[in-house]
Amino acid sequence: MHRETELVNFKQCPDDPFKASSMPIYQTATFELNPSFTESKYDYTRSGNPTRDAVQKQVANLEEGKFSLAFATGMAAINALTGILKTGSHIIAGDD
Repeated sequence: MHRETELVNFKQCPDDPFKASSMPIYQTATFELNPSFTESKYDYTRSGNPTRDAVQKQVANLEEGKFSLAFATGMAAINALTGILKTGSHIIAGDD
């Protein structure tokens, strides 16, 4: 598949119960839990969100990576990055 085709032909939500043809934007803070009270993939949007999962999957696909991470803010990204580095590590970053 050509790169342009991958951008528009990405199967973002194969498990969507409503079978949307393009990824819906889930702007909710909470999700309905399974009545059996078993663990659910989505419960609170900060711990998981189908829209964010689709974005991360698409970015990883386009960048030919295994996975990617998306954050709500730049500070959240910086916090996650600096949390895994050791003292004396270096970060190389662009200014754009």
